[in-house]
Amino acid sequence: MPKVKPAPSIGRSLLVRTLTEWGVGGRRAPAMAFSTRIADLIDISSAIELSDFFKLLKNQTADGTAPSPDSLIQYEQHIEAMREAIDRGFIDRGFKGAIDGKAFVGRAHTSGKNVQLPEVTTESLHDPQAFKPYARFYSLQQSEFERRTSIIRSLLLSELRARSDELARVAALDAVLEPLLLNFGRRCFAVIPDLLEHRFEYWRERQRHSDAETGAVSTVADWTGAGGWITQFHWDMRRLLRAEMELRTEPLRGLLKTLGYELSVEEYA
Repeated sequence: MPKVKPAPSIGRSLLVRTLTEWGVGGRRAPAMAFSTRIADLIDISSAIELSDFFKLLKNQTADGTAPSPDSLIQYEQHIEAMREAIDRGFIDRGFKGAIDGKAFVGRAHTSGKNVQLPEVTTESLHDPQAFKPYARFYSLQQSEFERRTSIIRSLLLSELRARSDELARVAALDAVLEPLLLNFGRRCFAVIPDLLEHRFEYWRERQRHSDAETGAVSTVADWTGAGGWITQFHWDMRRLLRAEMELRTEPLRGLLKTLGYELSVEEYA
């Protein structure tokens, strides 16, 4: 079996680094080993099923189907589709702001569900419910991530099953652990919109403070222009989406490396 270089721990992921930089996420190293943490997710019923599974694991053999010759291409296509799904919402809402002189440049797109940024109104600066549409926007992007990664994972597992008996056992192990890890991952990723809300309030409070200091009344045009608080927040949200996509695709990149593929891009944010 190909030797796979260990991936960076989740504590060093771009997602965790980004949240830590914003002061809304901890970076403390887990006190328990990964295997121990996995064990905590397993109840008695699941433990019995896993015990039975491991007794039969050595009997797993390649299924005899022809390996797909273009798994890497398909993987890259789905990754590009996820990038486009992120960018499309910003582009279609006409987000053309720039930060530190760096303009946002959009890409043409022809497929995928259109998830637009919420509309900015004069109430955005003071409405206590102003973040809720952004939470929905972010959650819809997360749903697209999960859909795409599920498609890629199925493709890669099929190829593992076809390559060799040894890799077929890797595929079987991945499949039996997937429900446990999927539910755990969903719970973890579900808190990210709540953490993003802190960033929204950070930029909003800065604008309120600026208005109070200057005695001026800022406008939607000010907020959505270059350096405006909404523009700053949009850039932060896009950055967080890219970081989450990188973390979600880490297991897929591990499967690709197990298959012996060399990836040209390791980080997507």
